[in-house]
Amino acid sequence: MAGIGFRLREMAQRKTFAEWLKLYTYSAVIFSGPWLISILGLAALSIFAMPSMQDRDVRVFTVTIVYIYCFSLITTGLLQLVATRYVSDQFYLRNPDAVVPTFVGVLVVTILVQTVTGAIALYFADLSFLYKMTALGLYVSVSVIWVDMLFLSATKDYANIVIAFALGYLTSFLLSQLLSVFFGLDGLAIGFLIGQVLLMSLLMHRVFAEYHFGEGFSFEFLTYFKRFPALAISGCAYNTAIWIDKILFWYSDTGVPIHSYFRTHFPYDSAMFIAYVTILPTLAIFLLRIETDFYLRYKNYYGTILQKAPLALILQRKAEMMGVLRQALKAVLIWQGVVTMGSFLLMPFLVSLMGIDPADTPVFRVATIGSFFHGGLLILLILVLYFDFRGSAVILSLLFLVLNVVLTLISLRLGPAFYGFGYTLACAITLAVGFFIFNNRIKNLEYLTFMRQPVG
Repeated sequence: MAGIGFRLREMAQRKTFAEWLKLYTYSAVIFSGPWLISILGLAALSIFAMPSMQDRDVRVFTVTIVYIYCFSLITTGLLQLVATRYVSDQFYLRNPDAVVPTFVGVLVVTILVQTVTGAIALYFADLSFLYKMTALGLYVSVSVIWVDMLFLSATKDYANIVIAFALGYLTSFLLSQLLSVFFGLDGLAIGFLIGQVLLMSLLMHRVFAEYHFGEGFSFEFLTYFKRFPALAISGCAYNTAIWIDKILFWYSDTGVPIHSYFRTHFPYDSAMFIAYVTILPTLAIFLLRIETDFYLRYKNYYGTILQKAPLALILQRKAEMMGVLRQALKAVLIWQGVVTMGSFLLMPFLVSLMGIDPADTPVFRVATIGSFFHGGLLILLILVLYFDFRGSAVILSLLFLVLNVVLTLISLRLGPAFYGFGYTLACAITLAVGFFIFNNRIKNLEYLTFMRQPVG
């Protein structure tokens, strides 16, 4: 996040309402990016374009998009943190010319792997050849967009990044609406694909425009899989954990078959997606605070160590750093508490507004509470990785995954009254364990910092 932090800190120093509005907008887009806007795009399509189509086609398209986002996140999770660490090290070594060659190398690997895995998966789907090819294009394009998001720290023109997302999804919406009138399901998918390809291309252009091409492409980042295997494990495990409860619901006895092997589950899917939206503003606030106020104290703390300062001064810098972190966490807790409580109380009204059966309100309420804990867990994982506690990140990611599997299966067996409790308890328990681990690591931060250094 280095490049992002530099730009955010420059904007934060201006302290005008317009600049702060930009700050939170950029933070939200950087943090949630394609996921959030895709939900808004699908919602717009369901209101304006999809009512003119057959219900079956609407369901097939919607579930296809959900599957694409689910499995593209899980598969790219293997390289997200590894590639990020490699690029961060290149920045630290003052080697910015390595960014674009690495970017191209990551793109080549991503496109190759996703094309093969996507083609194998779609081969067994009972769909038209044109729709399969379009879905494969969407799968690869969305995966590349995830990669683009990793390299956003290599650019500083965040206004154009936000515009790129707006143009991409506006194009997806308009062309899907237009082509669906003439070509039905295939037209809907093709229109959506064109918008995603436009977004992907605009984001790639921002990376290429910022840095020189260097030597063309580089696969040196692959050596980091051997050097930092914990990053690959934690990235894949965490992304799997946030989707595994949905997958279990899809293929449970209460899951709804849509077409071929595509399945969904209502109201669980809708409840989870809406609940996630409630934590996005708070996560944007945290990203802003951690990359502005906290980062400066973090840098000062490790700067005193590198300068061989006395222990008293090191402890003083640590106290300043932790003081800012506590203030940031307190602000996040207050804001998210208000949002979560408001959503919990207003849920009957929100459910009726969306045309959902009021009997499903309890699932939405449980999901909202679960997302509160999930937001805290995500923040904790960011902090764990900030201090390079890679082993702790692996433990927490795997614990979250295992708990979400076990507790979700139990909730399915207990019946509809317990839907969502598995995910909520998994988030809460992992957050509690994570807080204990992180607090222990911070208490022994000086010891861990010095003992992890090579001797000689």
